[in-house]
Parts: sequence; C-alpha cells; structure tokens
Amino acid sequence: MSQRVELLPEARDDIHTLSSQLRREVVRLLVTLEQNPYLGREMWVVRGFEVLTDCRSIKFDAPGRKGKPRYRLVYRNEPDEGAIAVVCVLAVGERKQMTAYKQARARLDARRRQAEQASLYARRYRLLRHRLLH
Repeated sequence: MSQRVELLPEARDDIHTLSSQLRREVVRLLVTLEQNPYLGREMWVVRGFEVLTDCRSIKFDAPGRKGKPRYRLVYRNEPDEGAIAVVCVLAVGERKQMTAYKQARARLDARRRQAEQASLYARRYRLLRHRLLH
C-alpha cells in the first residue's frame, strides 16, 4: 500500500537549493517513502530536540560520493500511531551543525503554535456564540 507524501513549503524550498544530483536522490527517496514510511531511522531523544522524537531521518548524499552522507531528510508519519495517513517531510538539508534538524524543530514548533492558536480562536468563538445565544 502506498502512502501519501507531503512536503512542507519550506521543505520544498530546501530541495530546490540542492544540486541537481542531490535533488534526484531526494526524489528517489520520496518515491521509496511512498512504499515504505518506516525507511528512515527513528530520531533519538537529544536535549533541545525533544520535539523531534516522533520523527524519522534518512541520511543521503550524491550517488557515488565516498564518506559519510552529508545530508538529512527529516520527516514524520502522521498520525504516529496506527495506520499512517501522511508522510510529512519537514526539512531537507545538511547534517553539518545540525542544520536539517534545527529547521525541522523550528517548523514543527511553528505548526504546533498555529494549531494551538486555532484551537484558542475556536474556543473563544464558541464562548462568544454561547453568550450571544443565551
């Protein structure tokens, strides 16, 4: 069964900044993720990056390059329990100085803040509506 892979707009921008060789490698990984959402390794608990503990990471580099892979694709299976509905790519970038992980953390934090704010607005709306109707 194939999963839907979605990229945050910022992750799409990340991909466009890569060389054509690396972009092709990312596309190959995205196609593979559609078939296997558990491809990446689970993120470890690292101080300052706790928000990423339900995410996964894939190491990659240009085909044929020797040495450790320099790039990371950070994604999250949503929902994280049960049947996966969406594979959400949070960031694609260099591992150097934890760049990809910092970007993913900032983007997840921003999504959570937006969700909390939307929830707050919905509660305020229900309260105002209740006061007006009663």
